[in-house]
Amino acid sequence: MTHDPNSSWLTLVMHELRAPLTAAIGYLELAHNMARQVRTTLGTTAPSSLDHLERCLRLAAQEFDVATAMLADLAVANEEQVATQPIPCNLSEIAREVVEARSVLMPTRVLHFRTQAADQLVLADPRRIKQALTNYLVNAIKYTPAERPISVLVEQTGPQFVRIIVRDAGPGIPLEAQPHLWEKGYRVPGGSQGREGLGLGLFICRLLIERQGGTVGVDSSPGHGAAFWLTLPVLQTPSEAPQEPEPDAIPNIV
Repeated sequence: MTHDPNSSWLTLVMHELRAPLTAAIGYLELAHNMARQVRTTLGTTAPSSLDHLERCLRLAAQEFDVATAMLADLAVANEEQVATQPIPCNLSEIAREVVEARSVLMPTRVLHFRTQAADQLVLADPRRIKQALTNYLVNAIKYTPAERPISVLVEQTGPQFVRIIVRDAGPGIPLEAQPHLWEKGYRVPGGSQGREGLGLGLFICRLLIERQGGTVGVDSSPGHGAAFWLTLPVLQTPSEAPQEPEPDAIPNIV
């Protein structure tokens, strides 16, 4: 097996960047908390400059959020391996948390959340589900005009699967490009419109979800937005799991 020096260099860079990025995000959060405390203390007498400060902190947090997510994507794409720690979890709760977190970071955007499978559990890694869903949501925000809403729906598809759908109001995706969206490094020709990216986000989503027994997909047509979805199997109770026949059982013959 040959050794790839570029891979080793990339791994080193990612390792070195993770610590300062994490520290910077911590300092931003501390500064934002201090700004909120000042606002609480001053009340209605708080100067307008405090509004500007809080807006700058939110914008800086967004940029660090994107950088951190990109770093995580690079790490997974470099190794093409995904470590998961599956536990019983509620997809509706996970999706709600992701939408609420994004709403805090981007309060001017209209994000709708709805669930039709509030009580269904899946066996999955919540952190990995959040990573994939955040990627979907960031893409939806990127390509949807600021005044248009984005919706997130959790639904049950048949008795065995739960699906999360992120629907945007963007320009849509050409049919010929859709099968390639999940490929490593792929970007829709002519579709970036100045939006930067590495073409890794959807590739990472596919790795994360398929590693946990799920599937990903998209429904879209040019001019009508896109609905990116991920599906995971419902966690079966012992009584619902397929039963193996007894070794001595004699089948009925009709």
